[in-house]
Amino acid sequence: MATDVIPFSSRTQLAERQASSGQPFVRESYSPGANRSLPWRDTRDDLRWRARAWRTALEAGGVTRADRVLHALPSASAVAQDCWSAAVELGARSLATELATTADVLRFRPTVLVSTPTDVLRLGQAAVEQNVVLTDRSLALVVVTGEPGGSLSGIRRRIAEHFGARCLDVYQLTEAGVVGWGCIAGDGIHLNEDEFAVESIDPDGDRPVDDAQMGELVISTRTARGTPLVRYRTGDLAQISPAPCVCGSASVRAAGGVRGRLSDRLRVRGIELLPWTIEQIVRRHPAVVEYRLKVYQVRGESELGVQIEPDGAIASEGDLARVASEVAADLRRSLGLRLQCDVAVPGSLNDQDAGRRARRLSRQ
Repeated sequence: MATDVIPFSSRTQLAERQASSGQPFVRESYSPGANRSLPWRDTRDDLRWRARAWRTALEAGGVTRADRVLHALPSASAVAQDCWSAAVELGARSLATELATTADVLRFRPTVLVSTPTDVLRLGQAAVEQNVVLTDRSLALVVVTGEPGGSLSGIRRRIAEHFGARCLDVYQLTEAGVVGWGCIAGDGIHLNEDEFAVESIDPDGDRPVDDAQMGELVISTRTARGTPLVRYRTGDLAQISPAPCVCGSASVRAAGGVRGRLSDRLRVRGIELLPWTIEQIVRRHPAVVEYRLKVYQVRGESELGVQIEPDGAIASEGDLARVASEVAADLRRSLGLRLQCDVAVPGSLNDQDAGRRARRLSRQ
C-alpha cells in the first residue's frame, strides 16, 4: 500500500487500541504533555527495547560501566524508568533523585547527570548562589531530556560554564521511547532510522514539507512493538535534514534539535513564533536566569510579553532596567517585533507543572 494512503494515527486512537487489544501490558505511564490524561501501556518486550535504546543513546555520549550516573527525573515518568534500566544494564553505578542538589553532586560525585534542561540550569545557578564550584568536579557529561532546548547553543554554553561538562540532548516520547539523540558535533539530533521511519508534514495539514522546512514530525516503528506506531503524529516540530552531518553520520537529523510542540505556536502581529525561538535569544544574555512568555489578547489580536528573571547579584534598579532593555532590543533585532520585556522578582518564575515541565508559556 502506498504511504500516502495510509492514515495518520493519534495518541487518542492508540490509547483506544491498547484498551481493547488484550496484550499482556506490564507498565502504564502518562505523558507530561497535553495528553497526560491518556495512559500509555508497554509490554515486557517493549520495556527491554526501550532500555536498549536508552543504552545506545548513553553509549553514543561515551557512557561506560565505569561511570557514576545521577538520575534527576520524575520517578514516575517513563523516561526516568527507561534511562535507569539502561544505566543498570550498562553496569554504571546509579543514584536516583527527584531533583538534584549541589549536595547530591558533592556527595555522589557523578560523572554523568541526567535531568531536564530547566533543572540542570537551575542546579547550576544554585551552585553559583551557594558559592559551590562544580567545574572542577568529576561531572563530564550532562544528559538532558523531557523538554526542548538541549540542542540550543545558549543552554549548552551555560552547562559548560556551570559544570565544565559536555551536553547530550536525548529525544524521547512516552509512546515510542528514545527516537534520537544529540550529535557529538552539536548539530542537532540524529533520528534512529533503524527503528523508525521518519516523515515531516505541514503542521496545518497532512502534506509533506520540503527538506530544511519546519514540519510536524511523524514516525512509524520498523520493529515489533506491543503497540506499533503507524504514521504517528508526534505533535513535535522539527526541521529535518538528510544532508551529511559534520560528525560523519548519514542518518537524518532534526537540525537544531526538536523545536517544541505544535500546540505552543504563537502568531503575533502576523509573525509565527515558537517559545524555542524566544529562548534562543533570551539565553544569549548571561544576566538572565529564567524567563516566561505571557500571551494575551488586545482588540482581538494576540500580543506577547516577556518576563525575565535576572541573576540575584543584579540588585540596582538601573542595572535591572539595563538588562531588560538589552533583551528587548535583541528580541526586536532578531524577530522584527517590539515586545514588552519586564523584570520578575528573583525566584518567582521557578515553578513547574505536575509533570515537572517548566511553565514558560502562560496564556492569559
